[in-house]
Amino acid sequence: MPTITYDPILDTAAPPRSPVRPWPGTALVLVTVTGLPLVVLYGERVRVAEYRHAHLVDVAGHELRMAARLPTRDPGLAFAATIGFSCQVTNPVMVATSGIRDTAAALRPRLVKILRQTARHYEKADAAVAELALNCALDRYYGNSAMRLGEFTVTLDGVERAPR
Repeated sequence: MPTITYDPILDTAAPPRSPVRPWPGTALVLVTVTGLPLVVLYGERVRVAEYRHAHLVDVAGHELRMAARLPTRDPGLAFAATIGFSCQVTNPVMVATSGIRDTAAALRPRLVKILRQTARHYEKADAAVAELALNCALDRYYGNSAMRLGEFTVTLDGVERAPR
């Protein structure tokens, strides 16, 4: 299963002299010469000032997907899982200053950690119950201060030998 991801930073450049406006689904993060960020959303006017950098950030919703190997109660086996979810940037300044260029890669460690903690309690024969528990575990996770996550679906695609 290929990973479906996206780069939330659409463009980073020295700001042009004439005013630039973001289009729907984007936010413009302007960094002043003093280092303070200014966020300009679609429909807002850009103040005339000296800016050091401009980042155009995608704030529209996206559907992402990734594969993961999750431990079972049997240390020699692992569940092959597919995780699907929605993602939307809620803090374009944090995304721009952190340099997040791959949303799935940025979110993967936390999501897989949550799923691993749940999956390890289930055996191969309990895959249907494990899948339900994994979906419930992510129902309580809403993302972080930079991105809103939701609409999680976890599907167990089988059991594989765990890597040694």
